[in-house]
Amino acid sequence: MKAAVLSTPQKLEIQEIPIPKLEFGQVLIKVRKCGICGSDLRYFKGENPWSLHTLGIRRDNPPNTVLGHEFSGEVVEANDRSSNYLLGKKVAVLAYRACGTCQQCRKGRSNLCVNTKHFGHGAGWGEMDYYPGGMAEYCAVWAENCYQIPETVSFEEAALLDIVGVAIHAVKVSQLEMGDTVVILGSGPVGCLIAQIARIRGAKTIFCVDKADKPLEVARAIGADAVVNTEKEDFSQFLLDNTDNKTVDVIYDSTGSPQVLKKGLSVLAPQGRLVLLAIKDEVFPLPILDIAREKTIKSSANSDATDFQISLELLARGKIKLKPFITHRFDLSSTLEAFSLLLKEGGKKEGFKVMINCCCFGEAKDKG
Repeated sequence: MKAAVLSTPQKLEIQEIPIPKLEFGQVLIKVRKCGICGSDLRYFKGENPWSLHTLGIRRDNPPNTVLGHEFSGEVVEANDRSSNYLLGKKVAVLAYRACGTCQQCRKGRSNLCVNTKHFGHGAGWGEMDYYPGGMAEYCAVWAENCYQIPETVSFEEAALLDIVGVAIHAVKVSQLEMGDTVVILGSGPVGCLIAQIARIRGAKTIFCVDKADKPLEVARAIGADAVVNTEKEDFSQFLLDNTDNKTVDVIYDSTGSPQVLKKGLSVLAPQGRLVLLAIKDEVFPLPILDIAREKTIKSSANSDATDFQISLELLARGKIKLKPFITHRFDLSSTLEAFSLLLKEGGKKEGFKVMINCCCFGEAKDKG
């Protein structure tokens, strides 16, 4: 089968690799769609955001990793009778499996499991010739990680359920309250999903902030109350001018920028919560006075199975919008071109969410 293999940092190739053999309890998925996540771009560069967020340490990625953890497809093979009910079904995939026995799992924090096996990078798999991921024609997945999707949900929408779960988890971590004023710093796909989930959970006013026009266009389309382009105006001054008490209750920061974090704290209300979604291996000074008045800085890592199930239910009921996210489509053979689009200077201004069509090798790319 064909797969997009990250051999070493910044060396992404389409390779012919073996179709994976099924272990007991697994099914074989013919992958239809796979999204490119911001973390995929970081893996490409040699970073490991999963270990930074989940383990709090820096860990190198193994060679020969098939990238991709936002994927969907149809089940074409099962190796035990208990999984036969999935044959021929359209499914979304929960991209990781926790061990169930470590201290974090036993406390109900499977998203922080240190033994996680995760598609799209090498966490938890041990030594392998190729580490599995969704940017391939086929992928072996545990049956319990397959969620059947209704006919009203497209493969593209189903592939994005992973990041919907991340957004749901971040809102849960923030302890959002009815009537809160919310700011999204970095209005990429996860940021725009947080805006939608926050609205569902009762946020009164939502401001989306970014330095590019495209994310802010999407933010308007999904119902943000106001948007701020930091290339054109100072967002902290904008918030001081446009909030009732010159403060906000909850801030979600997916930029990973120390400067943005400091500005965010300057407009955070007493007992306000700032949630970090992009942890980087950096050191910067933080005056203690910046978190006076019971302000809280938290981080949010991954999501869990409950978040994923809620994601599917919200999508099936039409409560969240995903179609405005997709700006470009490439076939599997053009995966490197898709990455180049997002990695080039200004690329994120052009592409918001890029989708890989994995089941039709060699088709022309499509923009839409």
